[in-house]
Amino acid sequence: MRHGAQRAEKRLKGIRINGDMREGVRVAGSVIAKFEHIEPRSEALPEWLDMTVPDDRLVVSTLLIQSEHPGSSLYVATSDINLQTKLAAVGLPFVEPPPRQYKSKCPGGRC
Repeated sequence: MRHGAQRAEKRLKGIRINGDMREGVRVAGSVIAKFEHIEPRSEALPEWLDMTVPDDRLVVSTLLIQSEHPGSSLYVATSDINLQTKLAAVGLPFVEPPPRQYKSKCPGGRC
C-alpha cells in the first residue's frame, strides 16, 4: 500500500498543473481528482467525536465528504496511529504515506 501512496502523491502533484483542483481535474478515463474544503458538522455522529479535537474534525469532515460522494473512493493518508484508530472505528480507509527522505546537511553524515 505504501508504494500506492507514493504513486498517488506523485500523481496528485503532477495533475495540479492540468487545471483547478477545486473544480476537478481528469486523471484518467472517468477518474477525476478534486480538492474540497468542508466544515464538519456534528449531528448524528458518535458521541466520542469531539469537534474541538483536530483529529476528530478531520474524521467528521471525511465522513461528510464520503456521504456527499457515495460512489467515490476516498482514503486518508496518515502515519498517525491515533488518527488511524479513529478512522478504522468509523469504517474509513487510510493509507500510510511514504516515509520522508531527509538529506544530511553534513557531508558523509559527519558534523
